[in-house]
Amino acid sequence: MPNKKLTLGLSLLVAGSALAQTYNTHGAGLHFGSRSYTADQSISSDKLIDTAKSFRGVRYRWGAASRGATDCSGLILQVYRAAGIKLPRTSSAQSWMGKPVSRKDLKPGDLIFFHTLRGTRVSHVGMYIGHNKFIHASSGGGHVMVSSLGQAYYSHRFVCARRIAEFKPGEIEKITSDPASPVASDPGQIDAGDTVK
Repeated sequence: MPNKKLTLGLSLLVAGSALAQTYNTHGAGLHFGSRSYTADQSISSDKLIDTAKSFRGVRYRWGAASRGATDCSGLILQVYRAAGIKLPRTSSAQSWMGKPVSRKDLKPGDLIFFHTLRGTRVSHVGMYIGHNKFIHASSGGGHVMVSSLGQAYYSHRFVCARRIAEFKPGEIEKITSDPASPVASDPGQIDAGDTVK
């Protein structure tokens, strides 16, 4: 008669191995493997930025993610979803996606993260649009707006930047997440009242 404990243990080991091949995990969150997204030829970083800019003036509301109202991570979620890329719901979880990018190497479409509350935990996200500017849903401003990374408020609170996708003609290639992200966070929490100017 087979050992039931041994059979159960082997079953769990096989299931765990299959799960590990589907998701790469570290510390706080799940990271989806590399995947290519076929997209219309018109999808480009310019198209992504145009989508983000189409939200300008939409009012800020914590926990919202719609054309009527949105918070910072809700804005990013909607913009990337329009390009066929699914991101986590919160800024802290989004800060673990893609690959790290230095501030000097930012490209339009990169996500930039800030700590706007006490401590160093990510609590705000925006999308870099070029020329040292980024678009974000600001609780302080009350709506989706364009701000400068050169402003002292944002410059001092900058945490990191992540590149989620490389835009190529006819294809958006999602970048595999880097498990060595320097940002520790709680991906299960909606952005904690990202108080920003």
